[in-house]
Amino acid sequence: WHPLMTLEDSTFVNDMIKSMISMSVENDFFPMWAFASSETHTMIGYHGASVLTDAYNKGIRGYDAQLALEELIKSSGRGVRGRNLYREKGYLPANRFKESVSRTLEYAYDDFALARFAGALGKEDTFKILMERSKNYRHVIDTAIGYVRGRWADGSWYEPFDLNDTQALYITEGTPFQYTWYVPHDVYGLM
Repeated sequence: WHPLMTLEDSTFVNDMIKSMISMSVENDFFPMWAFASSETHTMIGYHGASVLTDAYNKGIRGYDAQLALEELIKSSGRGVRGRNLYREKGYLPANRFKESVSRTLEYAYDDFALARFAGALGKEDTFKILMERSKNYRHVIDTAIGYVRGRWADGSWYEPFDLNDTQALYITEGTPFQYTWYVPHDVYGLM
């Protein structure tokens, strides 16, 4: 919906981004899933980065882009929802966080989006750090089987493994088979 709106109604998207920035300044957290003018914090990842980056790269820029970048970096760097452990280990351990694989994959994608935004604003050091971090998805792919898999804090793989397990504690609303393909930012790396 967001990419479509950048093509259909850039004024609306611009206003929405200004609201997202204001919400972040007021709440100290870039919105993930706002509902009824409040942040719910119910979903994983920090996808405001992809919404903003897509709009910026399509020329929608009637807001303070520098402030937006600062707010997104601050939000992505907070230690909530396992992000400190994600940055430290390169993945979220299944024995420490529910939905650990899904969160790791989505954080990696959001890091990529934020890297692209930082790069567009000329922040090369930030771009490089985030691009490297966007490869963290690799830490939850078991190369022996070719699919994502829950991983313990000690680095061992979650057992038992079922490719089509809809109740896997390390996956959000899907299966390991489905989430394996969630690397839209590095298709060739996934291959």
